[in-house]
Amino acid sequence: MQRRAFMQLSGGLMVMGASAPLFVSKTAHALQAATGTGVGGRILVIVQLAGGNDGLNTVVPYEDPMYYKVRPTLGVRASSVLPLTAGLGLHPSLAKFKDLYSAGDLRVVQNVGYPNPNRSHFRSMEIWEAGDPSDAAPQTGWLGRYLDANCAGCETAAMSLTSPLPQSLWRDHVPVPGLPDLTTVTRIGPGGSEAARRLAALKSLYATPDEGATVEAVRGRGLNAITAAETIQAFLNKVQTTGEYPQ
Repeated sequence: MQRRAFMQLSGGLMVMGASAPLFVSKTAHALQAATGTGVGGRILVIVQLAGGNDGLNTVVPYEDPMYYKVRPTLGVRASSVLPLTAGLGLHPSLAKFKDLYSAGDLRVVQNVGYPNPNRSHFRSMEIWEAGDPSDAAPQTGWLGRYLDANCAGCETAAMSLTSPLPQSLWRDHVPVPGLPDLTTVTRIGPGGSEAARRLAALKSLYATPDEGATVEAVRGRGLNAITAAETIQAFLNKVQTTGEYPQ
């Protein structure tokens, strides 16, 4: 799905808020029930839309004359801006975001950066995902360090629906499966007799203990990926059977 289509279908995406796009919240509830996180447990869903975005034409400083001086043709007309606060407003195509903001379900974090930027897009992304502006080569990500500190011994503390694993999920201890797409989930998870045979073979392979640390690490990650795939596949099967998202 293209990013523009995703934004249109979701009806808006919140950084933090009490409500989320319907398909995100229902998926989170279903996964919560399937993984047994219990009453009051929370699942954080992060959707990172990688790519360029014109921030000044998204959150528009429409009362700043310098904005129109440097953008005589690109600038969004003040009369069409959707006001948020004094001097700042949203692009006119973001009416649903404006509704979420007015309801208290959307917050905007503006002018995010780091000290002494070198203006490299790639370096900036690395700093964001690592959560570390130092010059040292990052070995872990900000989410990965959280998992290492709080989720030791958890069966499926996190999963990534992309491949390779995002740098934000790099960690030292807690296994995090990376499933590149739902086709991969279908191949791994329950299915017809051939799929069941493959799954049984994988489980048998990964269930055999080994004294070598490297093999043990691979085995643990393999079992974790199978568990995550089965959870998602069971959820998809319910949707296909009933036509509704399970609550």
